[in-house]
Amino acid sequence: MSLRATRAEIDIPNLYSNLAFFRGRLSPGVRLCLAVKGNAYGHGLVGLSLWAQPRVDTFAVATVDEAAALRSGGIHKPILLLSPHSREEIPRILALDLEPFVSHNDFLADYQHAAEKHGRSLRLHLKVDTGMNRAGVWYDEALPLARQIANGKSLELFGLCTHFASAYASDMIARADTENQLRRFQAILRQLHREGISVPCVHAANSAATLHYPAAHFDMVRIGIGAYGYCDGTGELRPVLSLKTKIGLIKRVPSGAKVSYGGTWQAKRDSVLALLPIGYADGYSRQLSNRGQVWLDGALYPVVGRVCMDQTMIDVSDHPHPATLSEKDVQLIGPEPNAEFIAEQTGTISYEVLTSIGQRVPRIYLE
Repeated sequence: MSLRATRAEIDIPNLYSNLAFFRGRLSPGVRLCLAVKGNAYGHGLVGLSLWAQPRVDTFAVATVDEAAALRSGGIHKPILLLSPHSREEIPRILALDLEPFVSHNDFLADYQHAAEKHGRSLRLHLKVDTGMNRAGVWYDEALPLARQIANGKSLELFGLCTHFASAYASDMIARADTENQLRRFQAILRQLHREGISVPCVHAANSAATLHYPAAHFDMVRIGIGAYGYCDGTGELRPVLSLKTKIGLIKRVPSGAKVSYGGTWQAKRDSVLALLPIGYADGYSRQLSNRGQVWLDGALYPVVGRVCMDQTMIDVSDHPHPATLSEKDVQLIGPEPNAEFIAEQTGTISYEVLTSIGQRVPRIYLE
């Protein structure tokens, strides 16, 4: 185990609570897929997945390399490959027993050849674009591709899926867009049924849609940010990750002293500063310079000066006993301040805050 003062603590009871919360929204038999792409949203790809494996039915990744790490790390459950991949990766997809999303017919012959070489069929999930206008075959062109896959030798049309663009938003326009996407997707399902094409696993809902659009649950839901404690419209989810470090140095500076690169913060009084051994190379954004806040002894203290690659300064002048703070724990992300608060300060979203936490930050899993 790493002895570094800076670490990300992963609260497994909170993870299980969040998964149970979503599971409780589902009808019996509806499967729960956990998205662990992006290093499990910053929580540690293999470590988090091993803890989650008994509580979920399927995992989802963005890259073949992510899937390979899961397989070598002990994950044996089905793995969806969400994002486009190269032709050269198809043999690994078969070897790792992955289920790729398909948006076109360019690779069908290659899939078939690789499947025949491995002596088994390959499960494919047809991705339908119902309005996201990103990956996926356009909804009114999906039926011919579905037929081609269903009739393909050594290929199985195992899944039909789409992705909602605005399910997280509650305004009338966003709701209308989501409902329109859902109607288009349901129309494709009816077409397949009329053609006698059976699809064992129909899935559309992300975290927000699972909460707000029960009609989109189908056979499986794909949970991402909600599992990690963040999702608009609920107060029942608990943040799973806390980014922490320990104070490395207490430093007194006189009134007028300028701090860190460029002297962008100047003490208005004699001040007590604390040096934190964490910086933007660890994923603590440089945009938090002179605006971030950290949690220490039950209160928030401001970041002062520019956040550096490996170090950050905070002003602890208002702490009742600043001289005693050496090696004290400081929380930079957690319940206080949480990733959504950090995102508001830096003009981004909680997803980016969490996935930006660097690889050199050890993940510690707490039961």
